[in-house]
Amino acid sequence: MVPSPHTGLGRMIGILLAMFLPTLGIDFLFNAGILAHFYLHPGPAMLPVHLLMRRIPYGYASILITVGFELWLIYRLDVRGAFAGAKFGAMVGFVMGAAGALGLFSVLPLGIDYLFGMAVCQVVEYAISGAIGGYGLGSGSVLKPFVIGLAVLLVGIVAGLAIQVTSGTSIS
Repeated sequence: MVPSPHTGLGRMIGILLAMFLPTLGIDFLFNAGILAHFYLHPGPAMLPVHLLMRRIPYGYASILITVGFELWLIYRLDVRGAFAGAKFGAMVGFVMGAAGALGLFSVLPLGIDYLFGMAVCQVVEYAISGAIGGYGLGSGSVLKPFVIGLAVLLVGIVAGLAIQVTSGTSIS
């Protein structure tokens, strides 16, 4: 199938934003919640927490770039529907996560448990963003994918904060 020529720039930007929102929530869940103890007790390869906090926008910029690339691939390969988008996104996340983990493992003294956690985070992020992108391109509305993305963002933040409170690993 050939991608629809009726997908304008404004619609693509709306879908991109809808895809980006849940990745922020999942990233917060993993980094501020599940993996927080790695940042509180950094090894020789990790920056101190105060520097990590200042660099968060760079990490989010990298996610936005890769989610934009994921959306471009979904559009060009004509992936339509939430399920097809989720499968495609999970594969993108697996490739990115596994390649990134292996690359970092080859040059930095990071533990397998941290690298595995980061790779799983990427699989989840890109599967969810892929589902939203596939749904957004296959449907006539950008509002529903945006609302779903916003809901995942909020759930990720609340879950990450809940993990911090219950485990005593607040990194703020």
